[in-house]
Amino acid sequence: MVPDVFNLAKLRAEYDRIREELFKARVRSQKAAEAVYPSKLDARLRWKGGPDFVIRKARFLLDGAELWDSSDRAQTDDLIEVAERSVKPGPHALTVRLEIRPKTEAKGGTKTGAAKLGYTSEHTFAIVVADTGHTHLVLTGDEDGDPPDYEPELELEIEFEE
Repeated sequence: MVPDVFNLAKLRAEYDRIREELFKARVRSQKAAEAVYPSKLDARLRWKGGPDFVIRKARFLLDGAELWDSSDRAQTDDLIEVAERSVKPGPHALTVRLEIRPKTEAKGGTKTGAAKLGYTSEHTFAIVVADTGHTHLVLTGDEDGDPPDYEPELELEIEFEE
């Protein structure tokens, strides 16, 4: 008999239960926010870093709380859209964290090592969410590609819609 410590089926069932509870809690939280806050927020990031540099991972935080995360999925598009959600009106801090990597090349079936290069960049913006209506955050990122201080330029435009 296998000891309980190594019972993977039990661990998997517990993991699935906790994940389901977390999902339900997030849904309840979103429903409560929709009832309380009349203001909505969405975000869009367009990456214009050229064909040589791509976003591998991205993360958006609002006041330190996760707004969107690509998780371990590599980004394949130059456009990231964060779904609209209800938020408290007023001032907030929006943080965008990007992991930028050069596209890997293959020579003779082996990688050239480009996957080991790249950098992580984090930008924080002070924003104000409108009291009512929709606040659209439009971010544009670009990369100069000059080593050793690769640093993307991230511009933010805020649009309000009643």
